[in-house]
Amino acid sequence: GIDFGKKRTGLAHTDSEQIIASGLTTLETHKVLSFLIDYQKESPIIKFVVGHPKQKDGHQSQVEEDILLFIGRLKKTFPRAAVVRQDERFTSKMTFNRVANSYQWMEKIVFRNDLEKARNFHVSLVRDAESILLLGDGDGRFLEKISEIGTDAQILSVDSSSEMIRLSQSKIHNTGLDVRYVCQDLKDFEFTENFKPDLIFAHFFLDCFTENEVILIVNRLSKWCPKSTKLVISDFFLPGKGSFSGIYRNILTYIMIRFFRLFCRISAKKLPNIPKIMRSTGWTCTAHKSLKDGFINSWVWEVEGYSKRP
Repeated sequence: GIDFGKKRTGLAHTDSEQIIASGLTTLETHKVLSFLIDYQKESPIIKFVVGHPKQKDGHQSQVEEDILLFIGRLKKTFPRAAVVRQDERFTSKMTFNRVANSYQWMEKIVFRNDLEKARNFHVSLVRDAESILLLGDGDGRFLEKISEIGTDAQILSVDSSSEMIRLSQSKIHNTGLDVRYVCQDLKDFEFTENFKPDLIFAHFFLDCFTENEVILIVNRLSKWCPKSTKLVISDFFLPGKGSFSGIYRNILTYIMIRFFRLFCRISAKKLPNIPKIMRSTGWTCTAHKSLKDGFINSWVWEVEGYSKRP
């Protein structure tokens, strides 16, 4: 898959069964063809899927002329490979590629170190884990912290942003962690029987979705995971209204959601009520820490009644 840009282009590839698409790399556009030539020496290329960005009214985007020139060079270089276009108007998957490189400093400006603290509240759980699933882990700062704590667990990181994955890979390159990345929207991710996580982390991830989507995600996890799985969710919660701080947090939340809807295509229009959703889907909170009077939270959830089972 090719996400063409005038300056930088993102590449993704599938597994041998063409089921899971994973981020491959992001590089300067003028280096793409030479990279693909070297890549083909190790893995045969059967087909290229090139994004076809259009305006909402169906007219071509401004970058289409450059894409067509690139496709011409692509066909000349790989005459045996098929080239197909994918209309991006109807595949508006959530992606944080556009903000990946600036995400950390934006977070620091608005929240200082509070989100980082929340992510790490329950990181010590990794010591006893055998398999860990990370949902929307982002730029790899949490994986760096995991490497400091130490774990021999298998780690699967699912993220829809190829650029975030690239940043994460660069951070943990020499850590020795056993991490496999999948670049895919979680709603399209197929859970497999050969990987059953006993620990899941979703840090500031579920707030990207509508409440109905969060319910579907949690229900899928419930059906797939062992009953002993711990699910750690770090996210925002608006505990009350009326006070000055409450008004400020409501305004801040509104601005954040609008920003990420515009630049990252998230579907959320308001914060999902995480505690309400988790309890309604059969999970029990076994640990909870918060900052800023409950605005920033990290919960540990387990399937209701598991601890009472023989």
